[in-house]
Amino acid sequence: MVLRSEYSYFALLAATAFLMFGVVVLSLIYLRARHRQTKELEKANEALDGRVRERTQSLSEEIIERKRAEEALRESEERLQLTLQASEVGTFEVDLTTGVGRWNAIEYKLLGLKPGDAPSGPETFFHYVHPQDVAELRVRWEEATRTGRLDAEFRVIRADGQERWLAGKGQFLFAETADAASAGGKRSPLQFLGVNFDITGRKRAEEERKRFQDAIQEERDRLSALVNSIPDEIWFADTQKKFTLANPSALREFGFDTAGNGIEVEELARNLETFRPDGSPRPVEETPPLRSLQGEVIRNEEEIIRTPARGELRHRQISSTPVKNAAGAIIGSVSVVRDITELKRMEGELRKSRDELELRVQARTEELAKSQIRLQNLSSQLLLAQEKERKRVAVELHDGLLSELAATKYLLEGKLMLLDKGKPVTPEELRRVADILGGAMKEARRLMNNLHPSMLDELGLIATMGWLCTEYLKAYPHFTVQKQITIVEEDIAVEIKVVIYRVLQEALNNFARHGKGDRVDLSLSRSNGVLALTIRDNGQGFDVETAQKGVGLESMRERVEFSGGKFQIESGIGQGTTIRAIWSI
Repeated sequence: MVLRSEYSYFALLAATAFLMFGVVVLSLIYLRARHRQTKELEKANEALDGRVRERTQSLSEEIIERKRAEEALRESEERLQLTLQASEVGTFEVDLTTGVGRWNAIEYKLLGLKPGDAPSGPETFFHYVHPQDVAELRVRWEEATRTGRLDAEFRVIRADGQERWLAGKGQFLFAETADAASAGGKRSPLQFLGVNFDITGRKRAEEERKRFQDAIQEERDRLSALVNSIPDEIWFADTQKKFTLANPSALREFGFDTAGNGIEVEELARNLETFRPDGSPRPVEETPPLRSLQGEVIRNEEEIIRTPARGELRHRQISSTPVKNAAGAIIGSVSVVRDITELKRMEGELRKSRDELELRVQARTEELAKSQIRLQNLSSQLLLAQEKERKRVAVELHDGLLSELAATKYLLEGKLMLLDKGKPVTPEELRRVADILGGAMKEARRLMNNLHPSMLDELGLIATMGWLCTEYLKAYPHFTVQKQITIVEEDIAVEIKVVIYRVLQEALNNFARHGKGDRVDLSLSRSNGVLALTIRDNGQGFDVETAQKGVGLESMRERVEFSGGKFQIESGIGQGTTIRAIWSI
């Protein structure tokens, strides 16, 4: 029992020692491991501290950068808001799930509203869209819910009644639905972000530009119609020396159907026979369009050409001028060609007519000079005739009327002296005085009739012509006067009665003095609006061209022509003389 107990004690002691040794060993191992772990932990802590320091510094930098970015973003947003406000751009956001929208102040201003005046949802905005543009804008809106973007121009009627044009641009934000794959990728719009800005000025400018363009086009159409209707040829040549434009008159002249862009100026000139006005050939390089391309301005230069279409020589007048752009560079030349062939022909005829007219004027001038000389001679002869007539009248008054009046005076004075002495005067003596006075009155009447027959005023021309012929036959009883008067007194104008009487009186006197015949035929008639006086005799006649015309014939001519009539003399030696005076009535 004792041994077993000791053994058990030693075994327990050994076990305890072994256990203690194991604990020591384990402790040593643990301490060594702990030391190693501590070293590793220290290294890890140092590395962690380094990484923490690096991360902290990085986070600090990130925080600083984020603050800077947030500050820049805030500044950007402020600048954007200021820019939007300055540029009058309205912005709006619409939550499509609730229908609630948010407008900025500019958006309200664009519609003539104040913030809070009306709800800011989409339907509120559509309320101000022009009725004619609502349907199209709704279609655009529906399309944008599928495409994601909205871009439209439309009119609105502001709250104050003004009509304005707006341009709208926007973006839809979508959320993918759970059944997007089964729905074919259909997305549900959640939010709409957009901007509106006033483009009324631009639209008005576009309308004004369109009106201006329409006016320009209308002016071009009128100008084109005008150019096409001009009978003159119009050519435009570019700097490549090609005709790029020609009006129908130019095309017809050369037998072209169209302008045929690219007609060579020099080639066309070589196919023509071109001459200067003096008939000398004109070189191709002297063609006016080519000279204008060098800057020369040509005005109304003439040339003669033979075109293939006509095959005959034509006179042309060309004006050509360079066309310049705004910078002053020559970009072409325009030529206007006028066919003056007919004008040249008319000028030739006019020149011929002028030459003929000059000859006629020269002949007429010579005739007028002769008439002037004849008139001067006539004036001299009239003065002499006037003095002669005055002398004749004075002699007749002295020898006739004055003698009888003087005899009457002496006779009456003698009778008065007898009466003063108381001697009687017999009736026979007084009757003798009355006879002398009667003769004086008859002589005075004869002188008056010679100066101006009172019968012409009292009885008319026809009666006076009869009386004149009777008196003429009394003075020349061996003459015969055959009268043929087929008109009445009312057919004769008052102003030509004296003219007819004087012409007849002068013709009878001339026949009595120079005719040496015995018959005068007198005719006064009216036919086809013409009053004609014809006096024909059977005298000796004279040569009208060479005979010296006296005062009588010239006075007859002057009287007739002055009264608006025509005077003619037909005579020949041995053929008698015919005098005609014609008036239109």
